[in-house]
This record gives sequence, C-alpha cells and structure tokens, in this order.
Amino acid sequence: PEAPCAALALNLVDPKKANVLHAGTEIFKTRLSKGGRVIGKKVRDSLTNLCQGNQDLQESGLGIAGVGTSHATTHWRCASCHQSHIDEDDCCFSCIDVRKEFTGRGLDPNPADYVFSQCQEEAYIKDAPQSEEGCRIQAKLNIRKVPATLHIGVPRHFN
Repeated sequence: PEAPCAALALNLVDPKKANVLHAGTEIFKTRLSKGGRVIGKKVRDSLTNLCQGNQDLQESGLGIAGVGTSHATTHWRCASCHQSHIDEDDCCFSCIDVRKEFTGRGLDPNPADYVFSQCQEEAYIKDAPQSEEGCRIQAKLNIRKVPATLHIGVPRHFN
C-alpha cells in the first residue's frame, strides 16, 4: 500500500481510548520510493493523536493548530522533545524548540542520520515528495505495565 510518511502516525491508547502517558519512544519513519528504495533521511517522530472519524479526516490537512499545551494529556498529544527532557510528555512544538532542548542537554541538535519531526520540512526540501511514496515505521516503546493498544493512522493535524 502507498501511504506517505507525512500521512501516518502512531498512538498508544488504553482500553478507555485515553492516551497512555509516560511512554518512552523511539519512532522513526523512513520514506520509500515506489520501488522500495529509501528517500532521504528518516524522520524521528512521537506519539500523535489520530483521526477518529470523517470530520477529523476532513480537518486533518487544514493545519488547524489544536490545543496549546506544554504537556501531553490523556486526551491531547503534543510534539515530543524526543528524550531531551526527563518527562516524556513535555512538548517541543517547533524545530527551534527541540534543537534548543537538545543543545541545553549537551546532545547533538542536528543528528546525521535523521531529522526531528518538527524539522521534517528540511528533509522534504532536500528530497522532494514523490508520487506513490511509501513509509516504513520502526518503533521502540517503553511503557509501564498497563493495557494498551498501538494504533497506526492519519494524524489529527498535519501539513
């Protein structure tokens, strides 16, 4: 199936459909050509709210900002600081935010083998979107002992 990485995301939800919090994640999305070849750098992503119905799907590409928060909740996810914070549920909304947090912790703000999801425009400028792109998702999740289901779908808001 052809589904571009920009149109796919992961979320971890409990049986009551609430976001599972305090989950350490390493999620990477690799763009693939129609023939299965890797396109550009992979994107390091975070858990994301997914569309739950037709209205969510219709609104998803409109770039509607959503809820402004500095911390993820059981009902709303935000862009991760990618383990540059002690609390995995803290938010880094922009490329500048996540790079600032990495620099502040003495970590490399410009990794050689991937770009942060907040900086993914850089990957698309260097390697333009192709028709019939596919996506390989690799994820490592560290969670507490709680019942949870991993969902793959269309993110609530994407550009």
